Amino acid sequence: MIASNDADENPFDIALTGTGQGVFPAWATANGVANDPQALGANGLENRLNFAFAIHPVTGGPGPLQYAGPLAGGGTIAATGLPITVMEPGDRRVLFVRRKDRVTAGLTYTPQFSSTLATWQASDEPTVLADDGVNQIVSVPYPALGPGETRSFFRVMVSLAP
Repeated sequence: MIASNDADENPFDIALTGTGQGVFPAWATANGVANDPQALGANGLENRLNFAFAIHPVTGGPGPLQYAGPLAGGGTIAATGLPITVMEPGDRRVLFVRRKDRVTAGLTYTPQFSSTLATWQASDEPTVLADDGVNQIVSVPYPALGPGETRSFFRVMVSLAP
């Protein structure tokens, strides 16, 4: 599990289960990796993380996504990768890659926030910032801190249906 509260790090947590509904096995075959979501790709990430965040399992590194554009949307996907936190004046958001075929692929992405790491609250539906026809970069705003809260943590729970 990776979790962070620093805006310049990649705060996320991933939980994936299952083997997909035919899309994952086809992706694994096309990319020359094991049809096992938990197997490691040549890049050191689990195949299911590579699949969910559109990272090539052989040539792609475990780096962050790159989004070119404002948080209001209308930008472009410069590179797919792991989630990031982005800040603009008065606006702090988490950005993550989401497969456009996520429903067919059996993927469900659930962004969550916590101020304690003990309890997590699901966020609102993400806003699409960029769409290349295959993948989307979506954003979720950090919730306002409550009284006495000094930190906020983020994770994306991703389930892969069998």
